[in-house]
Amino acid sequence: MDTLLTYQKQSDKTILVCDPDFISSTLVSSMVKNKLGTKCLTASDGRAGAQAVREGDIDLIITEVYLPYLSGCAMIELIRNEINATVPILLLSSDVSIKMKENLNQTLVNAFAEKPINLDQLMTKISFLLQVNEETLWLS
Repeated sequence: MDTLLTYQKQSDKTILVCDPDFISSTLVSSMVKNKLGTKCLTASDGRAGAQAVREGDIDLIITEVYLPYLSGCAMIELIRNEINATVPILLLSSDVSIKMKENLNQTLVNAFAEKPINLDQLMTKISFLLQVNEETLWLS
């Protein structure tokens, strides 16, 4: 039995998945494409992720904390402070501690999700982040 809910198709949206782990990034991007119909871009390091935001019209960023060359936290700060992008950001990591949430307050990250991935919870957060105004976003 499929436990995933039915989600509204959003084929006009583009999601950037930043994760150095090929299996994780492939799983997340495939799941999002199949369930929501969105376009997905992937980046395996923070520099490539920041460059993708500079170059494209990204509607949501899903990123791991631990990225090579430029950490996920540094990439998020660069995106917010230098690129000045207000795109919603979901931090997906095995290290989503209370301290991490405090360090990346709501002006930097809009939602957090932990690995191992709970597909239902992740899809719910992704769907929500794609549908609401980024100024009102904050999920735990």
